[in-house]
Amino acid sequence: MWHLHDLLTAGIFSPANRRLLVALANRLAWRVVVNSQATGDAFVDCGGRRSLVRVVYNGFRREPFDAVSEEMARATRRGLNIPEAVPLVGCFSRLSPWKGQHVLLAALRDLPGVHGLLVGEALFAEQDYRTHLQQLVLGFGLGDRVHWLGFRDDVPQLMKACAAIAHTSTEPEPFGRVVVEAQLARRPIVAVATGGVLELIAPHQTGWLVPPNDATALARALEHIFCHPDSAIVEQAYQQAVTHFSLDAVVQCYLMAIANPSPRRSSL
Repeated sequence: MWHLHDLLTAGIFSPANRRLLVALANRLAWRVVVNSQATGDAFVDCGGRRSLVRVVYNGFRREPFDAVSEEMARATRRGLNIPEAVPLVGCFSRLSPWKGQHVLLAALRDLPGVHGLLVGEALFAEQDYRTHLQQLVLGFGLGDRVHWLGFRDDVPQLMKACAAIAHTSTEPEPFGRVVVEAQLARRPIVAVATGGVLELIAPHQTGWLVPPNDATALARALEHIFCHPDSAIVEQAYQQAVTHFSLDAVVQCYLMAIANPSPRRSSL
């Protein structure tokens, strides 16, 4: 069984790598378990056998998020010296060009008084991007409104300290864990309308979708959330997350995915 949790696209894998991976899967795997339909479709588009594909979404524990009270969230803000009345939008990801933190900074430029929380740090020799982000903060006049936290192990508390969460990737995500985490934190999520994210959000029902690389659309969506809070959307998103992405639900999906494997093999 092959658990494929990345998109086999040209932006990530070379043509030779894609051909090799798909050929080996077609010949040797009796299941290709993918973390979204988008991941499965990318595999098939590269020549993978659709009959091998089974979708099993990522699983999450709700308890770390449920354990964070609103008072704990307010205390987290106080610890960060962010007044309770200040709108705060969080971005949770390593700092990388394709994760799109620069899009959020551009959106904040058009949202006077709104603060941004960047949780994550640069990896894989991408320190130049962090420097670029710092230059944008200075150029946009956001020095007192952007908070750099680096990697943290208290993500549930930090998410609940935010008024909204932004997912800003410029390339399609195979899944988009931060979307479900925001839903479990009972915070509005604005995410880019590409890749696996499209399977996690029903627009204006469990979150908000915007085009990738569109800071203006992101700013409009965040402004709407801050001006017109909708607890019904947040609650519906939470119920979807605990129903479809719990560990119990994922285990059952795995059991169905690996049941009755076909012995048939294709040739290279």
